[in-house]
Amino acid sequence: MHTKRLTSDIRKLIKPYLKTGRLVLEHGKRHVKIRNPVSGDWVPLPGTPGDWRALTNLKGDLRRLAERGEGLIYAKTGHLPALA
Repeated sequence: MHTKRLTSDIRKLIKPYLKTGRLVLEHGKRHVKIRNPVSGDWVPLPGTPGDWRALTNLKGDLRRLAERGEGLIYAKTGHLPALA
């Protein structure tokens, strides 16, 4: 998948996760998403970081998504998505 819409800082953060296959990149309607194929949960990737904490927050989100499978759905509902 293309990573054209992502800044070089964000590309550097996601590259190790994509190389190992722990996370996969998908294109959504508005944002590029990074998904955990095991849990099915995902995190949206910003095209550009909004503030000085954005990269730090994204780093934590990616670590939680890769290690525990917890992304946006878990943050909103408190449980992992049911895989079909």
